Amino acid sequence: MKLIQAWIELHQDDLMADWYLATNGQTFKYRFYTEQITQFFYFNTVSA
Repeated sequence: MKLIQAWIELHQDDLMADWYLATNGQTFKYRFYTEQITQFFYFNTVSA
């Protein structure tokens, strides 16, 4: 859970901008986030 919170803190501005787009029926960067989260967790579990 701490890794998720850390990732959210790092990307909070982008997440809020995409939240605005999504709630207004526009496209947002979902695929980008899934790739970023995967890399973030992999790096932090391998280096731990």
